[in-house]
Amino acid sequence: KTGVYHPSALHGCKRAIYYDVIGTEPRPQIDAKLQMLFDLGHAIHDSIQGRLSDAYEDFTAEVPVSVPPLKLYGHCDGVFKNKDWIFEIKTIGDSSFSSLVRPKKEHILQVHCYMFALDIPRCQLLYVNRNNGQMRLFRVLFDNEVWEQATSVISQVEAHVKDLDPPPQEPNKWVCTGCKFRYT
Repeated sequence: KTGVYHPSALHGCKRAIYYDVIGTEPRPQIDAKLQMLFDLGHAIHDSIQGRLSDAYEDFTAEVPVSVPPLKLYGHCDGVFKNKDWIFEIKTIGDSSFSSLVRPKKEHILQVHCYMFALDIPRCQLLYVNRNNGQMRLFRVLFDNEVWEQATSVISQVEAHVKDLDPPPQEPNKWVCTGCKFRYT
């Protein structure tokens, strides 16, 4: 969906968010190896969501979320309705998994968008090591300060959207080389 803010992108480059919101045509820079990692992540998500759906009647996968006044739209990986929990899955590699002692900041920001939109103040964030299947589960409770960070990013980018003036570049060799707006 174009012309909206995606919870999974709010931690990233504001210029890329801007181009996404104004509807710039992306040119994905995904090589075969990276596409394989994405496909593996999707397969892991599908497997876990399927198992949870089979095991728990109150689990719903791929729940749409929106906060229309903020033009914020996305999907969370799942919701346990009877227990009032949002469920989010992240697949990561060995090096990230071995040093993981708390949820990553960008994922906390993302799940806060889901918690706010669905009015569910808690989330279970499951990290899966895509190299060996190991898992770590973290619980995240809604925090107004984190939500304010999310709305601040939207406000900053929205000011640039109104002026039709892209935010300044935020050069990062790891992010920029794979940016879908690299050639814009």
